[in-house]
Amino acid sequence: MVKISGPAAKNQFLFCIFLLIIAGAIWGMGFVALKWTLVGFGPFWSNGIRYIIAAVFSLPLLLFFRSWKRDKQFFIHGLVASSFLFMGVIFQVFGLKYTSVAKCSFLTSLYAFFVPLILLVTGKKKLGRAYWGLLLICLFGIALLCDLKIDKFNIGDFYTLFCAFFLSLHILYLEKISSQMQNGFEFNCLQCLLIGLMAPVVALIFEGRLNLSLINFNPFVIGPLLGFLILGIFSSIIAFGIQVYAQKIIPSHIVGPFFLLESPFGALFGYLFLNEALRSINILGCVIIVIAVAAIPLTESWRPQLLEK
Repeated sequence: MVKISGPAAKNQFLFCIFLLIIAGAIWGMGFVALKWTLVGFGPFWSNGIRYIIAAVFSLPLLLFFRSWKRDKQFFIHGLVASSFLFMGVIFQVFGLKYTSVAKCSFLTSLYAFFVPLILLVTGKKKLGRAYWGLLLICLFGIALLCDLKIDKFNIGDFYTLFCAFFLSLHILYLEKISSQMQNGFEFNCLQCLLIGLMAPVVALIFEGRLNLSLINFNPFVIGPLLGFLILGIFSSIIAFGIQVYAQKIIPSHIVGPFFLLESPFGALFGYLFLNEALRSINILGCVIIVIAVAAIPLTESWRPQLLEK
């Protein structure tokens, strides 16, 4: 690892920041797409079909790139990373069964807090007060955006905390193996393929056989199919591909907070496509999140780094 030097390296760093914002926007739209898929489908099959589609599109891409060495290490890394991601998704589904959407959204966002906390506890990274302060401001903004009402914790809240924990492990693991990945998008295709094999099995266990009769197979009609295509192609392949690519350049404790932008984007798209209410306190939360996230890379407690070519 070397420190950024020169305009080209700085431009590469800024380009990755731009890509992370795009990923946040895609995941924000993913909340709307998820709503569409849940019309007639349970949460497990919603995830199952999403990743089946992602796997179908990922397989030819995985075979096309072929930049990886044909060794078991590549597949082991893919299996570990996809397992962390899949466990995060599963625990989020379990959490939603027992807790409110607002609390689930807030508690899921704690992965941005868990990432630097794990780095601190393991002694791998010591971050300054400015960073922690901005991160807490981000979480406060999310609380306002979600209309969070604190009440007694239930089993769903604990499940959601496990979701946030596994998502943080996924981010940290990608940073750990980033130097070994020749092509981030290719590696994400492997993740999608592996989750595409796991998700339908879990859905079959918890929700039984799949019923496709409720799907209108016209992809231009708003409904489950359009939602599955958005989640499978854009959220799973493109956005997670951006994550893997960006984590070769940007440290994990900076990547995590940028993913919190999915919350204000989700609120915006929910207002535009689902006619969901967006009150003044929610807008204030969005503004707080955007400002705090934008300020995090400006803290003096870290220095941007690029991998040596």
